[in-house]
Amino acid sequence: MKNKGVAVLPTILVMGVVIIGLVLTGILVVRFINQSTFGIRLAAETRAAAQAAVDDANLRLVQGTLTVSKECPFSDSDSPNYSFSDIGRTTVEVFVCKTECDLHVCQYEIRADAKALFIKRQLKAILDVDPLTKQIKVSSIKLEEF
Repeated sequence: MKNKGVAVLPTILVMGVVIIGLVLTGILVVRFINQSTFGIRLAAETRAAAQAAVDDANLRLVQGTLTVSKECPFSDSDSPNYSFSDIGRTTVEVFVCKTECDLHVCQYEIRADAKALFIKRQLKAILDVDPLTKQIKVSSIKLEEF
């Protein structure tokens, strides 16, 4: 009766080592995929999807089909103005807000958050729009990882 439970401790230790090994292997596989050609393609795909979303928001602003009721800056709890989920493996959420508006120029900020598997990109664009002629001038555009 003294040897009852003697095999439990080695069994738990072996199972712990196996689980830690599997976790480390999974981390390494994700890292290698991220740095491989597949990861580079996903990064390019997310950037292209974010750029397409910003271009789409430009068109919607010109056509007047995009209602902008949000004030800048964006907060994390904001819901997107609209989103795309059928761009290959990428989903994009588009946020649009009006920063300032006067007689000659209205300024809009567009943020497109693109995600593909484990790659995330954010494209921010600031547009100057003439309310009379509907002419759009891109003031700045910046790509970020988030």
